[in-house]
Amino acid sequence: MKKNDFIIIAIVILLAIGGIFYLNVLKSQSGRIARISVNEKIFREIDLNTIKAGESIEFDVANGHSHVVASAEGIIMAHSDCRDQICVKTGLISNQGEMIVCLPNKIVIEILGNTDSDDGVDVISQ
Repeated sequence: MKKNDFIIIAIVILLAIGGIFYLNVLKSQSGRIARISVNEKIFREIDLNTIKAGESIEFDVANGHSHVVASAEGIIMAHSDCRDQICVKTGLISNQGEMIVCLPNKIVIEILGNTDSDDGVDVISQ
């Protein structure tokens, strides 16, 4: 390989790293909305970019009680009365597309992007 080949390869690698950084870090922090759904119905939506301090949300479900904590860093299922505790073990979610799912209690918590913006990127290309 010649010197120019290495320069072209280096430029392509730097552009790829820059694109990945933009999509994963910068894009994921803009317009983060946490949607909590219970029994396939929207229970609450929280804008994680405007929340000041930790907000505690408690609600009763068919199989017991659940406790969710939302903050500027993200959202976490702090407690659930389900048997397997997979939803609690998921931990903090903060990026678009991440989810916490509790099947026994039929709870879904997901991070959505800002629905007001139309940046031309659809679900498939994300």
